[in-house]
Amino acid sequence: MKTSSPMDTVPVRTTFSLYTEDLDALRELRRELRGLGLRIDTAKTVRGILHITSESELLARSIIQFKADEAKGGPRESEMVDARFSVIIPGEDSRKLNNVVDELDMKRIKMSRSYILRALIRSLPPVETLFKPLAKFTKEKSDAVREQSIKARATTRAARAKKRR
Repeated sequence: MKTSSPMDTVPVRTTFSLYTEDLDALRELRRELRGLGLRIDTAKTVRGILHITSESELLARSIIQFKADEAKGGPRESEMVDARFSVIIPGEDSRKLNNVVDELDMKRIKMSRSYILRALIRSLPPVETLFKPLAKFTKEKSDAVREQSIKARATTRAARAKKRR
């Protein structure tokens, strides 16, 4: 697909439009993960499933969902958007979504990031398959946030100490 740039590491706030069916599927996934011992909120769940899913898999799931919607006839959805959900995703995952949108566009399939996420949510593998990669992702992100907090506190303390001198 496309090459990465230094900007790929910058987190990006992304807003997704989700339907009731999608929100219910996310709630069910979180409930099942909790049953296996992994308690994560909806934002981490979305970040996690996007992170652990490869670009080619996102592309394939989106095309399959598009073909299924195309076969239905009529509108894609029978309901209105239930929620707009904003989440900060890692830059490399944002790039991955953009690449899938671009690839679909080259195939003359117009889709948004929201559609790609909905296609993923609606075709997730069993929770047992997702558990380990999501647990690893959650731990890595928690460790990174903890490390950033420690560095920020150290910088603040050093600045205060310098002021006192």
